[in-house]
Amino acid sequence: MPGKPLALKIYHEPDKDPERPGKIQQMLASPPDDQGLTHFAWPVALLTNSKGAFVGYAMPLLPMGDYVSLDLLLNRKGRELARLPESRNLRVTAAINLARRVAQLHARGHCIIDLKPANLLVHKQTGDVVVVDCDGFAIQGDQQFIPGHQYTTGYIAPEAWQRGASPEELGEPQDRFALAVIIFQLLNEGLHPYQGVPGDRQHIPSDIQGRIGENLYAYGRQSSGKIKPSPWSLHRDFPESIATAFHQSFRSVNHRPKAEDWVETLNEAQKTLRSCRKNRHHAFWKDNCPLCGRDSVEIKVKKPQRSPQKKRHKRGATTPNPYQQQLAQTIARAYQAQNNPPASAGNSSFFKMVSVLFAVFLAVGYAVHLYGEHTDRAERIKERQRVAEANESKPESPKAPKPEPISYGWREFGTRATGISVHQSTHTLPKSPALLSPAERRQNPQEPHSAPYFELGSFETHSSIPMLSFSPTDPVWDFAVAKPVSLVHLSARTSEFADTGIQYPVKRTYRLKDWYVHPASQALYARECGFQMNCYQLARLSSEGEETLFPVTETPVNDGSGRRKGVAPWYFAVTRDESRIIIAAPTKLLIYSVGSSQTPVATLDYPGDVTHLAVSDLAITPDGTKLFVAFSRYRNFGQEYEANVLEFSVNGSEIELTTNFGALWPTDGTIPAGSVEVSDDGDTLVIGHYRDLQDDNTTYEYLGSPINVKTALAGVTAWKRSQEAQQWTPWNDIALPRRSPIEASDNPASFSLSFGKVMPGAYRFNEGFQLARDGSRLLSGIEYEHITQRQAIARAWVLDLHEPEPVVRHRIERTLNRSFRVTGKIAPFAKLSTNADRAIIGWASYPGSTLTTQKLEIELALTSFLFRK
Repeated sequence: MPGKPLALKIYHEPDKDPERPGKIQQMLASPPDDQGLTHFAWPVALLTNSKGAFVGYAMPLLPMGDYVSLDLLLNRKGRELARLPESRNLRVTAAINLARRVAQLHARGHCIIDLKPANLLVHKQTGDVVVVDCDGFAIQGDQQFIPGHQYTTGYIAPEAWQRGASPEELGEPQDRFALAVIIFQLLNEGLHPYQGVPGDRQHIPSDIQGRIGENLYAYGRQSSGKIKPSPWSLHRDFPESIATAFHQSFRSVNHRPKAEDWVETLNEAQKTLRSCRKNRHHAFWKDNCPLCGRDSVEIKVKKPQRSPQKKRHKRGATTPNPYQQQLAQTIARAYQAQNNPPASAGNSSFFKMVSVLFAVFLAVGYAVHLYGEHTDRAERIKERQRVAEANESKPESPKAPKPEPISYGWREFGTRATGISVHQSTHTLPKSPALLSPAERRQNPQEPHSAPYFELGSFETHSSIPMLSFSPTDPVWDFAVAKPVSLVHLSARTSEFADTGIQYPVKRTYRLKDWYVHPASQALYARECGFQMNCYQLARLSSEGEETLFPVTETPVNDGSGRRKGVAPWYFAVTRDESRIIIAAPTKLLIYSVGSSQTPVATLDYPGDVTHLAVSDLAITPDGTKLFVAFSRYRNFGQEYEANVLEFSVNGSEIELTTNFGALWPTDGTIPAGSVEVSDDGDTLVIGHYRDLQDDNTTYEYLGSPINVKTALAGVTAWKRSQEAQQWTPWNDIALPRRSPIEASDNPASFSLSFGKVMPGAYRFNEGFQLARDGSRLLSGIEYEHITQRQAIARAWVLDLHEPEPVVRHRIERTLNRSFRVTGKIAPFAKLSTNADRAIIGWASYPGSTLTTQKLEIELALTSFLFRK
């Protein structure tokens, strides 16, 4: 983890457990899906001695100063001791975060087994939870399950205790049980769910684990005659969903809620938690505050008979410390020796004199010691007083301003959704021609291998996701060799690719970025490129293989100079009935009829106030009568960033500019970004924006020199068109709380090699977002984060666009763990289904070529999600 502090764990006896080195290796290969491993003391590197022998591991250095043991949060005494807030809402938040951590581990197949509050840390203010002692977990390796041998009574599931089995044999059910116990304690002031009052004349085990073994859950729906609830319990205030979850956890082995189920249940319950009017720290779900009532509970108990006690010291007397006792005993022995000398000493006057002098010497020494101890103590007190007085009289020196801390709250922005299926596959590619030996080159050329292109087509269900299977000219390029491209359907549930039988005879000049297959005709649309691999035409390939080219901009002539001749970005869209093709060319709008490719049926030059900007996005209504073109310009590291969106109306062969959103943009501290989406009815529009722009001249460098970068919060603004006046008004906006540099939009019409950059393209919350057809839901653009050299996380957010304001409903994530030592390119992707009730997020990873590369493989990883509408 470059640039991040690490902690080292070194074992005193590393050879004691022969499984440990292999277990740490498996943990390195399969870390939990957690940003920067900031919530787990998880291994990130092995430690070896000078002989190469295993001695320990390195892990992220967690900010322990801000965290305390979860034990202290459970009850009031612990919170007072650790000076934690009394807020009940904080304890609910901690329970949610704990369930999230367990869910992250279970998603990888790992289990904690020894899940208990002592192995958990909680943030003093936010309720964030960190898991420690991770090397004791049960780890799911590549080929085997490595058990965790540690466990603690009081948290062992009853089925393990009853049959004398080890909790590690249960795996995830053991974690589910222990998780429910800790959540119960967090919500019930530290009371254990098996802690209660014995029934009349009932003999029950005195220890908690014994009660667990006898299923003596005291707070169920049907009270047990053997044990009754504690009178201080808050369980009667639990909402029905939480009470049901506890009932299933402690009364049903086969229906214990999963960790992700707890996250959802607690999240929903927290929304209905009400604050107490009498005490702002109290909160409750039902009619009355149980915490206020808890303070008034009185229990009458019989006073036990007083048993004989040892004689106590008189009040005011002090017990001498061991050192004083030892001196006193020595003096007593000397006095006794003086009056009762040994027989061998006789009654000589010399012996008596020596004994008296020795006793006097000890007495004087003891007195001097006591006086010195008193004097030293008095001097220390005076010195502390002098220092305190000097500090009080000393004027305060101005403190240097602390740098603004980096905020990572955006990682937890929105509720994390749980995936319903996960796909991961590798696809072999031929060795690059540059790595072939002369003998291999003289042989017959090798057959190109086909691999899926990572961009997804429009889909309705996870069982049929359209993708293109192609043979890349190079592992990191999105150009295909002269071999047919196939349309395949991926089932995210079964991870199987189904060939549709449709093939497109592409040429080497076809670029697959932004490919589109019309669902009715199955025709493929893609950019066709030419001189210097720039794209100047739009190609349409029918399912029968017939090619039609639509000119976009003039192809430059090769003058032999070798100078790079760029092409400005351009975008295209096809109407739903495929009657027309709309192209936002670099300088004008072009509308083609599918049956006539030589001459457009309508054209319109852009107005003069946007000619200095470049086209950065295009959105149309399904019938092609409303067109929205986004423009942007990026210069000087974002210092000169500008963007605008224009609306055009189409009537037959006439195109008319109707709205300039730059002129309507609100003065609320935001500026437009170059991205746009529109609903099918044309009455809901979403435009990207940047908020809270700031200069940063200390964080970033270019060619080794510091630069001044413009940073901002990326967001989106929703616009509504009034039916009466047919005018646009900004409805509401939302921004991701992550400060990052403003970046230039990608140019899909120009191919460029980005040396040293494995993620070409622009990925931002306000770039590449997708709007539902009815305008009710939005999938944001992707935000990615590099965690380690081989690990990255892609995130996107699902927003509901309903009154009175946009609401972040879900956060979808996918972690990429690259197996390549050298990576040529990684590409995150996300897609919203046509009916907006499903989404997919994933990664494609392409290897980099090295002299030792023997086999090249493309890795594809994606997770699918299902939402309620």
